[in-house]
Amino acid sequence: MHQSARLFILMLLLVSLIPGQMIAQETKDCNAMLGAEVSKKFNKSLDISLSEEIRSKNFLEEVDRLSTGVGIAYNHPRFKDLKVGAGYELLSYFKENLIDENRHRFSAYVQYKYSYGYFDFSLRSRFQSTYRDESMGNYKVNPKNKLRNRLNVAYNIYGTPYTPYTSFELTNTLGLVNGDYFDRYRIRLGCEYRLNKKSSIDFFTRYSKDINQKEGAEILSFGLSYQFKL
Repeated sequence: MHQSARLFILMLLLVSLIPGQMIAQETKDCNAMLGAEVSKKFNKSLDISLSEEIRSKNFLEEVDRLSTGVGIAYNHPRFKDLKVGAGYELLSYFKENLIDENRHRFSAYVQYKYSYGYFDFSLRSRFQSTYRDESMGNYKVNPKNKLRNRLNVAYNIYGTPYTPYTSFELTNTLGLVNGDYFDRYRIRLGCEYRLNKKSSIDFFTRYSKDINQKEGAEILSFGLSYQFKL
């Protein structure tokens, strides 16, 4: 194994100690995420995807939400490292294991990817707007708009189907009366396992913490997702 691969994996192991300390001392909830995505590429530039995900809450005891999404992404042939995309998600939130509220989320993003050796660096800026059901509550802000910026670092281990990665994401809530502010950060550690040319599995753990709020959530998540390319 290359020396850079050993250093990167060691870094992931060291960073993984952080979520372990957090769940022992600070984490208020622990959940699981299970998802699947099917995508189709057209003309080497256009991608269309369909995804489904289910999440739990209250330390895996209850269903939190079910999401169904459709997305589109475009790479210009002359600028392959730059990607733009948009998507829609139907979010069904549960209460006592029954659907309690449906929300509609629209999003758009731009992403730049840079490769150096076996490393892939990507920076994504995503705008999302979530419309909530006013009949379910008196929301001060509707839709709720956020800007999510994420830095991802992945290492393609030569000769193996494994691609470990880590990412950091910072969320900024927009359009508030008292001004915009950062309200959440997420740290994610994972590994993608390539089954074959068309399918892969992603295992990951993610720590999420609300900031600049009186009562912020702290959640440790464990996830598994499957991707298939038509």
